[in-house]
Amino acid sequence: MQAPTRILDGHLAANAWMLGSDFSLIDCAYCPVLNVLDKAGFSFAGFPRVAGYLDASRARPAWRAIPKLPALA
Repeated sequence: MQAPTRILDGHLAANAWMLGSDFSLIDCAYCPVLNVLDKAGFSFAGFPRVAGYLDASRARPAWRAIPKLPALA
């Protein structure tokens, strides 16, 4: 998991979201997967841009409004 996360972290060095400066459908696909990895105990400590990306996703009103399983909240 380290290599894909390193690639993603590098991509996010130049982009706020996966396709640039605007949130898109691909972010809707990536963020839940990253959320599950985080909740399963994967550490994003070595990948600050990925951690920030996930935090930014979780801060979106739509993310906060959707119901979540207790373990994934």
